[in-house]
Amino acid sequence: MDALSDLPPPAEVIANNVDLLTQILLFLPAKSLIRFKSVSKEWLSLISDSRFAAKHHCRNPRPSISGFFLGWKYTNQSCKCVSLQGDPTGPSLDYLHRNRVVYRIKIVCSSNGLLLCSVVCNEYIDHYLVCNPTTQKYTAIHEPRPGVFSSGVHALLAFDPSKSPCYKVVFLGYCYQPVGTSYVQIDIYCSENASWKQIRAPCRSLLRAVFCRRVIYWFGYETVVSGFDVDSEKMIEVKKPLEVRPMEVRYFGECGGRLVLIQTPYQSTMAFEILEMDMDDCCWIVKCFVHLGPLQSVSPQLESAYRKYYILCVLKGETEKDFELVLTFPEKTIYYNLKCNSWNVLHVPRGQQISPQDSCDTAFPSVESLYPL
Repeated sequence: MDALSDLPPPAEVIANNVDLLTQILLFLPAKSLIRFKSVSKEWLSLISDSRFAAKHHCRNPRPSISGFFLGWKYTNQSCKCVSLQGDPTGPSLDYLHRNRVVYRIKIVCSSNGLLLCSVVCNEYIDHYLVCNPTTQKYTAIHEPRPGVFSSGVHALLAFDPSKSPCYKVVFLGYCYQPVGTSYVQIDIYCSENASWKQIRAPCRSLLRAVFCRRVIYWFGYETVVSGFDVDSEKMIEVKKPLEVRPMEVRYFGECGGRLVLIQTPYQSTMAFEILEMDMDDCCWIVKCFVHLGPLQSVSPQLESAYRKYYILCVLKGETEKDFELVLTFPEKTIYYNLKCNSWNVLHVPRGQQISPQDSCDTAFPSVESLYPL
């Protein structure tokens, strides 16, 4: 008994063994780990380390989505975070507005828990912010030279903590040349050393762009998808034409590490297919057929002749063939689980309501991340 009484308590053993402590903490959700930073200086240092954040992401490669950041591109409305579980204390971007009272902050894109936001003043983009809503930290990115942040430039955030602790912000600007070859100007910001790089690539037009599997894909009126490798910072050769019909595209984005396309012949169509790009054969494969008829009970507008709606986000469900959608109708935004044929109306938290006529036009998943900025 005396020998046992001389042993240190289990909590002390764990606290003094960094490797053991690390393995235990890796199983905890990011939100809890943020609170545990206040336990001690040692815990603060461990949890704040980018290497720990990378290990945590590898342990949890598909963190659950707690809600969505809803945005309004063409109004003065600020982004609102809507919880899927009705949690009124979800992540907020209010901390970004400190010392930026005269600015409007708009979410441009998201990548593995980080958000890229534009900071607008007098209708012009003053600078960008890469922020982590979980840790409430951010980094400001300023224009390296006039014109990089101009209207019409596509801004994308490329971040994959399983590959690198660094992120890149890529700006695509189409430059039309009436004589000679038109091109896309690619300006790349790298967080590793806060450096900029400029590249030009031949391009006949540029309509939409998306980051997927370390590659930025885009298409234009020529209907063929082009690609730019973020790591090598070089254009990639598409094996064969990967065509789209630009005027019929409802959604072009990343879903579960795959490039996803939804296109319909008419804007009023209630039925559509979800197409996924086969990376090996470079072709579109039909993954799912969707009919929005069941949503008529929650959105009477579907019964009208116009059936106006927009697809804001496509997500993977529990299995490879399961999908979930965020759709916006006049006066209503819906989270739709196709497998279960169930849906939730996404309600803006009390005190943050907007005009019912102002339906949102962007939706970005709210995912917890420990990545330090």
